[in-house]
Amino acid sequence: MIEDVNLLSKLIVDSTKFSSLYQPGPYWEKKVSQSHKEILKKGIRNFRGADNNIGESFSDNQNINILNDYYGGFRGFFKFLLERVYPLKNIFIRQLSLTSSFRKELNLYKSKYLENSNYFKELSKKFIFDNTVNYGCEDYSTINEKKISNYYLTIADTHLNLSKNIDFNKINSFFEIGGGFGANVHFLLQNYSNIKKIIYLDLPVNLFIATQYLRSFYGNSVKDYLTTHNKKIIFEDNDSVEIICIPPWKISDLDVSIDCFQNSNSFVEMPENVIRNYCFYIKKCTHKKSRIALSSYGTFKSETTFDPKLLKVYFDFDFDLTSYPSTVPNKKNNIFFISK
Repeated sequence: MIEDVNLLSKLIVDSTKFSSLYQPGPYWEKKVSQSHKEILKKGIRNFRGADNNIGESFSDNQNINILNDYYGGFRGFFKFLLERVYPLKNIFIRQLSLTSSFRKELNLYKSKYLENSNYFKELSKKFIFDNTVNYGCEDYSTINEKKISNYYLTIADTHLNLSKNIDFNKINSFFEIGGGFGANVHFLLQNYSNIKKIIYLDLPVNLFIATQYLRSFYGNSVKDYLTTHNKKIIFEDNDSVEIICIPPWKISDLDVSIDCFQNSNSFVEMPENVIRNYCFYIKKCTHKKSRIALSSYGTFKSETTFDPKLLKVYFDFDFDLTSYPSTVPNKKNNIFFISK
């Protein structure tokens, strides 16, 4: 049984009512469809585990079963053959077992690398990492006797680079588009008591998972689409934590002032007209002292993404362009655009 089926259903049904500006582009179209099917089948209690593909490209799950991508039609028939028909079934089971052993070995070497890295030891001391392995996370390190998600360590690494130019201690309101499953918001709220008001925007299926994930920590401080679908989006006039989770089409209903906007990687995974539309509304809810923080992986595929260096042309801010070497194994250097 999945959590809050009404929220997921409402997001999916309403998403069909809006233009292509608010629909997933070529990079995300198949991924979100697949995630939706898997959520309906398996729920999200283990969405960061290896037995599903719910969080493909926005989570740290380590799916080892390619058949999690196969539903209906010829693919569904092929899945039936491999999972149910002898001797194919036995061959596939053995292959899954072998792949699982490789995954566990990879995780072991990765965790040992991070656990013995002075840099990540210092990160674990500098920042708070509480409850980072919930929902079945298997990709973690144990540093100073605490299990810490390697995904969160990557977030901290990115954040440290951003904080060289942005003083997060002076930020009260924060807006993020495409923040994975909510881990970055969780990280910020753990480490900055001054950050109180948050807008979190993502595609419907991703948003559903992030809403549920953040609600598991912050309860009624999280406002979901069921409570905001027919309202203007405003912050309460108080100092309580408020996390408002909205789908793309609700960006036009924002009536808030934001101190900092962040996007990591997902802008380059969107069609350019979608980015232009987002930027139009981002400009409306930022002020002269607002900070913009954009980051992207250094490579791109023209079929589904575009050159991240073009991002800055969509904003009315002056940006410093910086490239930091990645300290995470198998991660390529990131490009950062940080407003001056």
